[in-house]
Amino acid sequence: MPDLDVSTSSITSASDRTSATRPTTFEPSVNVTCTRVSGTKAWTVSQMSASVGGDCCRGPLDGRSAAASASPRALRPMARARGPAVVSVVSWAAAGRADPARHMINARESVDFIVSSSVGSAVLTTAGRYPVMRIRRGEALEVQVHENATRSPPITMARVQNRRHVRCACSSFARSRQLVRAKLPPMVVGRALRTACVAMLPLTLAACRANRTVQAPDAIPPGRPIILITIDTLRADRLGSYGSRLGLTPALDRFAQRATRFSAAVSQVPLTLAAHTTLLTGLHPARHGVRTNDRFRLASHVPTLAEAIRGRGYTTAAFIGGYPLIASSGLSRGFDRYDDEFLKKPGVVERPADDVVDSALGWIEQVRSGPFFAWVHLFDPHSPYTPPPPFAASHSGAPYDGEVAYTDAAAGRFFERLQRLDVFTHATVVVVADHGESLGEHGERTHGTFLYDSTVRVPMLVKTPDSSASRVVDVPVEVADVAPTLAALAGASLSSIDGQSLLPLIGGAPGDPDRPAYAESYYQNILLGWSPLRAVRTRRWKFVEAPRAELYDLEADPYERQNRIDDHAALAAGLGRALPAQPDSVAAHRAPAAAADSEDRLRSLGYVSGSTIATAATRAIDPKDRVNVWAAIEDGVDKMTSDPAAAQHAFTRALALDTGNGLALKYLGDWSFRDGRLHEARERYQRAIAAGFRHPDVFVNLASIAERESRIEDVRAALADAVRMDASDADAWNRLGLLEARRGAAAAARNAFANAIAAAPDRAEPYYNLAIVERRAGNEALAQARLRDAVARNAAYPEAQYELGTGYLLAKQPDRALEAYRAALAARPDSPEALFGAARAELDLGRIDEARRDYERFVRVAPAQYRQQVAAAREALREMSAR
Repeated sequence: MPDLDVSTSSITSASDRTSATRPTTFEPSVNVTCTRVSGTKAWTVSQMSASVGGDCCRGPLDGRSAAASASPRALRPMARARGPAVVSVVSWAAAGRADPARHMINARESVDFIVSSSVGSAVLTTAGRYPVMRIRRGEALEVQVHENATRSPPITMARVQNRRHVRCACSSFARSRQLVRAKLPPMVVGRALRTACVAMLPLTLAACRANRTVQAPDAIPPGRPIILITIDTLRADRLGSYGSRLGLTPALDRFAQRATRFSAAVSQVPLTLAAHTTLLTGLHPARHGVRTNDRFRLASHVPTLAEAIRGRGYTTAAFIGGYPLIASSGLSRGFDRYDDEFLKKPGVVERPADDVVDSALGWIEQVRSGPFFAWVHLFDPHSPYTPPPPFAASHSGAPYDGEVAYTDAAAGRFFERLQRLDVFTHATVVVVADHGESLGEHGERTHGTFLYDSTVRVPMLVKTPDSSASRVVDVPVEVADVAPTLAALAGASLSSIDGQSLLPLIGGAPGDPDRPAYAESYYQNILLGWSPLRAVRTRRWKFVEAPRAELYDLEADPYERQNRIDDHAALAAGLGRALPAQPDSVAAHRAPAAAADSEDRLRSLGYVSGSTIATAATRAIDPKDRVNVWAAIEDGVDKMTSDPAAAQHAFTRALALDTGNGLALKYLGDWSFRDGRLHEARERYQRAIAAGFRHPDVFVNLASIAERESRIEDVRAALADAVRMDASDADAWNRLGLLEARRGAAAAARNAFANAIAAAPDRAEPYYNLAIVERRAGNEALAQARLRDAVARNAAYPEAQYELGTGYLLAKQPDRALEAYRAALAARPDSPEALFGAARAELDLGRIDEARRDYERFVRVAPAQYRQQVAAAREALREMSAR
């Protein structure tokens, strides 16, 4: 169907002609573009523009007086004009609809575009900012003009009913009818709605192709599939749809042609776990409590998106690509399946996008007949950059780009398979990055420290069911907005959150270009005590709160190279007031690492662990002024495994640049400790502590040094410091419990082991140690219960299985004892204790041949300290031979 276009001319009110304060040519006009709804006889209003013979000041200012609401910049041209006017889109709905308010602009009375009546002509186009609404028979869109900013009675300029009914506030019906008939099928032109009109009204109707539609979100049936794809560390400027000419993302660019693209989406924190926690809760970091990737876990009382969607009858699953999002992070709550099994292999930190996609597709194929929510996490663009063939060769000089291209190819295969499964068209699919990557900009190698757009502006694409058209939303949004958006599509809700549903923007509602999107980085504040960085970003401006605050005009300076804080101090102060209150502490939600090698795994991804007590002096340190120090630390962390000598040199360089740097002292102390230079290690650790640096390993290693030097009280003091610094350090609590048990302090040992269990409930060792304390105290029932807890967490724990078998043997349950002993032997085939115990249980059960075999094995393998048991075994063998 060809585009349809019909125009009329402008109107002038009687008051315009008689007022001495107004020009004689006040000519407001309105243009309306309609789109045919595919498969129906209804049309939607998809674009509108308002113009007047004069200067134009940007709107909208929802439902407020122009004089009261206009910014100082907007008031200047209005002051030159003789009588400002307001063009208002009053209502989308007419009589006969039960809920007209929900179809009004932004659910408010009107949207005002401030226009002045000075000489000239200007047009304010509002394409894509209104809710898409179907105009059916009997319904209407009214476009009105107020004569001035004080809400005088409006002049109704146009009343658009469906494609076959247009009524205009026009005095020259003949010309209007001719223009209409020239472009549209026969229409019924009604009487003028207001006799004050003395000229003709401009009205444009243009119909786009019927197969290019964006479905109104409120029209999406419940139960449609919801798929969330998060791509780790993806810069927005690497996508063609965001302006890149590198050609890295053809699949994502094709996807963008059917999606709403948010050009000013902001991540709340440029770190993987913290950003994903915001994305899946709708909360800012200060409220969900997760600030970095190390030793933070989402608290169990914080509701998640997956829980809300599952509560609406959806089957849910997550497919994880990288270690920071391991299930113990707390993000697994609400998912029927949380696919991170690959992380159970020691040392593994990620899996390729193809593996994640294959796992997700296999699950989707099984559940596609019902409502489901799938979260697919693609980790590949994260450092270290190691793209697979052929992307490694084609991007040999830019491995990050190679990772992006590979990830795009995997995403494209995912989309194609969804289409073959007849899922893609009917699903809501969101593609969003958790954060970007600096790649050396502003002196930052990767991400986590600064809040420039290279790391906090992210791509965000949202495709709703049956959508075949693209839309661009250029107002600020947050990754926190994803959770309420997807919850709403599932018919669920998340209460008291920071994010806002994107559905109105997807449907065409106007957004707020001055919405202050929030971002923060507490990474170096936690590690080194330096100042935290916090920012707010509007469409045009970004303010960064720091010891040396920053303000950037993103329109004129998109790379954020010119700090304009001195030129716009009042603007910066206003943006600063939009920042939330500073939290009293960032440690309240700290939690244990998921595995003993957690720090090593995070270090392999470039993340550093530890914390420093912030003081007034350290909080005055701006991370911008310590770029070289941080670069040296990152260099050392990167080379700890591959080139230890170079790593030590890097940490020494960092210490030379910042003599009180506790993190550098800690790493240098670790090297001294591993090399056996205990005096040097102790001196470096003590300097780190004096600098305010806190890390459990520092105190645990000091305890080990004291133990080797037989300074038992110093051991106890160091371990007490470790758990005082971090009550979630299960290893320190466990070691403290062992120390208390050795000195006979059963109550203190119980307390320490109980704290270790609370900190790491999935670890077996504290349960075993507590069981031994109870057995020595004669509490056999409690001992057996704790041993069962231990083997439930680690069935291949030979000591725990042996002690459990001994308890069953004492309780005259030889069958259960034998089962436990055999489990111990499966883990350690030549265990003398388990062989001796198994033989005793077999003898009690009358299994003479099996008992003889195990006694004989025991006699062969038992070391010298088992002399008494060996003698007992030989006596038993003689008795069996005599039978």
